[in-house]
Amino acid sequence: MRSVARTITVTLALCTAAELYGQQLVTRPLDLGSARANDTVTLKPGRYQFRITSLAPAHTYVIVISEGREVIRPISLDAAMGVGRCNRLKAEKDSLGNEKKESEIPKRLTAAAAALRAESGDTACALLVQDVDSLVAATDTVVPDTYDLGPGDYVIVDVSRIEDGKATQRWQRRFTTGAPGAWRATYGYGFPFFSRIHKWNRLVGEGQQFHLKQVAESTFIVNAQQRTRSFDALPTIMFNYAPAAERAVQVGWTAGIGTDINKAQVLTGPSVVLWSNLQLAAGVAFREEKVPIGKYKVGDTLTTNLDEKQLQDDAFRARPFVSVTLRFDKNPFKKESAGGGEQKKPEAKPDTKKEGEKPNPPTEKK
Repeated sequence: MRSVARTITVTLALCTAAELYGQQLVTRPLDLGSARANDTVTLKPGRYQFRITSLAPAHTYVIVISEGREVIRPISLDAAMGVGRCNRLKAEKDSLGNEKKESEIPKRLTAAAAALRAESGDTACALLVQDVDSLVAATDTVVPDTYDLGPGDYVIVDVSRIEDGKATQRWQRRFTTGAPGAWRATYGYGFPFFSRIHKWNRLVGEGQQFHLKQVAESTFIVNAQQRTRSFDALPTIMFNYAPAAERAVQVGWTAGIGTDINKAQVLTGPSVVLWSNLQLAAGVAFREEKVPIGKYKVGDTLTTNLDEKQLQDDAFRARPFVSVTLRFDKNPFKKESAGGGEQKKPEAKPDTKKEGEKPNPPTEKK
């Protein structure tokens, strides 16, 4: 009988060893940077090797790995008789159920989760597990309604704590997808053209100016002075609307004004914005110009010499234009002081005269 028992024992040991060595080798890490000084990790039976990480090159380490076998603990008489069982669950049930401060709820939930992990396997604690689970579920609720939020939309969630029929605390949070877009300014130059499109638009003129040409001693003829260029180059600030979902090429409308406050100029038309910083636009510019007074025309003969102010008046004209503007972080046309900031006023000199002292009489120059 003894020989048979020894044979069976040796056979089982060999089978177990063969089974273990036939399994895949698994490497388990020990990270010194995140691990606690003493802890326990449960593994499944198998083949393992261990890797130590986060070793500091400035230090020297001694690594010792020792093997052993877990000791089977004796049967707990208190546990068998039900003494001290489910104590943690009972305590956490009372703590969580009676907690009235919302700021303490996360701490209570952590403690309740730890108690459930420790005692939920005990069949004697089944009812307490259900009670604690119900309390945990009561700390979290999802409103069944759904909301589709597009660009520029928002919702406000308002929660009130009710005690004795009155609201004693209120929480409000605003959830927004952000503004649907924003207006942006670009700076550059507009180029209004002097065209003959006034044939179909009375607001448009050629851009000519009148002057008098003397042909005799007291005879003057109204003559038109032709422009030497076909367009102007004017500093311009253009404004365009940029949606929140920007693209590399954005097509839209733009409007702008001239930087010269003495001559009004308004521009508008379609535009193309490239990579958010370069804008190309074309359209119509309405600008204030010097135009001939209506009672005179080319070829009229006058006996009195008139200056330009008597021949011309200010009026708005519509001009086709193109513009090229760039997006800067500040207005490049704004003039700054030489020192880069506001000019400081000279400091007043302190009055050094003593109280009751008469001022010195003025001295006479010889």
